Amino acid sequence: MTPSTILTLPKPILLNHVLPHLNTKSLLNLSETCDFLNSLIKSDKIWREIANKIDFQIPEDTESIYLLVTNHLKETPLRIGKYDYYRGAGCRTNRKIDFFRTGSNPDTFQAKVSAMQCGKWCYISPDLGDNIFVKMQFASEKIKIMMDQRKKDGWHPIGSEPAPYVPDKKMNELSLAKQNNILDNLNNIKDYLKTGQWSISVTTDIGSSPYFENIVRLNFYTED
Repeated sequence: MTPSTILTLPKPILLNHVLPHLNTKSLLNLSETCDFLNSLIKSDKIWREIANKIDFQIPEDTESIYLLVTNHLKETPLRIGKYDYYRGAGCRTNRKIDFFRTGSNPDTFQAKVSAMQCGKWCYISPDLGDNIFVKMQFASEKIKIMMDQRKKDGWHPIGSEPAPYVPDKKMNELSLAKQNNILDNLNNIKDYLKTGQWSISVTTDIGSSPYFENIVRLNFYTED
């Protein structure tokens, strides 16, 4: 449905049956297409319903519910993606990683790992923001660099100058576009018909819980 088609619909239909089905990003994008939709989308009815969905309390003396809720959303981490995997014997999903970001700020990229316990998900990791890394080079490229290094006279893996690999980067150091590209192209175990370019390896340690591993690092990498 195009903006011109939307404009032919009666206002009650838009408010009650069309706009409530759009996410906040789509609503804000649509509000920029014309003055009529801008005014309609900024109405209290739309944003009061959004506030109810996210369990956000609106003070009685609020002058603009639209500004109050959108400012809250800009400051609140929202889930932007998910990655499923399993640990242990079998192949049934029993772990998931939820990715969060505050607004459009790439510096705030965050991830939390959950494990299935008695039919419910429970967090088993701290906030992993500074421990989420992205490999910036294919393994085949690193092997080629290493082989080129070996051809040098007198080169030895011990005591020689290290190979000039492209270093890994933290996810929250990448651009918003790069982060979105990675999330859009994850090779997720539940998407059987999707073969994404990116996968994740999870680094664990012994934690305080006797039931679950301790997640200490996530590594995004691309298959050759």
